[in-house]
Amino acid sequence: MAATKKTLFTIDMTPTWAELLPILLAVYENGAAESRRGCFEELERMARIADAYVETMKGPAGSM
Repeated sequence: MAATKKTLFTIDMTPTWAELLPILLAVYENGAAESRRGCFEELERMARIADAYVETMKGPAGSM
């Protein structure tokens, strides 16, 4: 019997912020206090990341 070569690969299933936003908002609106706190922390993190991206896109005069 001949050996079979197996190929391993990875499927990236990382959700986008646009995909996560409705879920985070629903949990924030309807979830328990701990869940709401977690959603708020994720939204804060998203805002920091967005701000950092905007900073990297600014030109020499500080405008996009």
